[in-house]
Amino acid sequence: MPELPEVELAARQLRAGLSGRAVSVVWATQGPPLRCPTDELVAFEGQSVLEVHRVGKQLAITFTGDVGLLLHLGMSGRIRSTGAGASMAFPLPHERLRLELVDGSHVSLHDVRRLGRVRVVRGGSVFETPEWRRLGQDALELTETPELFRERLCRDRRPIKVALLDQSLVAGIGNIYASEGLHQAGIHPRQSTRKLQSGALCRLAVAVGEAMKATLTHEPGAEITYLSEHPKSTNPFLVYAREGQPCFACEATIERFVQAGRSTFMCPRCQPFGEESTEALRS
Repeated sequence: MPELPEVELAARQLRAGLSGRAVSVVWATQGPPLRCPTDELVAFEGQSVLEVHRVGKQLAITFTGDVGLLLHLGMSGRIRSTGAGASMAFPLPHERLRLELVDGSHVSLHDVRRLGRVRVVRGGSVFETPEWRRLGQDALELTETPELFRERLCRDRRPIKVALLDQSLVAGIGNIYASEGLHQAGIHPRQSTRKLQSGALCRLAVAVGEAMKATLTHEPGAEITYLSEHPKSTNPFLVYAREGQPCFACEATIERFVQAGRSTFMCPRCQPFGEESTEALRS
């Protein structure tokens, strides 16, 4: 499933392919995959793209004509761009939505698992929609404002891994970066959030933000590549999807267990349970 770095790559592709350009034709597949009536999408025809925005995993495109588009990639969505002069019938395999521009180029949404979501917003700001307003602090800002992260989470009674996945607290963290950030911060995923000291929460904020920035820095291409598409030997993460393998830091065996229906990966030696042992480990 895409997490913030993947969605940020999609936002960059959309900006490169759409910003300041006019849409001539909108193509969309029929039926439920987009979760949006296809006849609503004609609102973008003849309009120019103003800006592409992202908070967490949510994308928004604003157009002239007082219309906007909310876009979520679902589990497997990706953005693809094609230059002017490339004539291709719609749809290509797994292509759900295509914005054809006046110069003949186009930008499209491809979604193998058909879980992406699109919503047309007319006569009002996309930033006033429930989808946008319920989002918390963007996770890429965590390294600059760890105190805000601490304030949002310090009274939460849930296990810290579960709290991290709440998009209304911090937007953009998913299963991968929750596990990676907790490992790098030396925090047990089952630790009660409210029992974590301020220093631990700030350390966690920085760890998550840095992990995401590292992924964006080292991403091999402009298009999203999901972990499931990599050979197992190229897993770039420290603990995620490494059950049974030795920890890179201490060589203890990485463990996996389920929290709130999601897999959690951790090192039992680097991430001892209890705030006292965590602080002692990192001091």
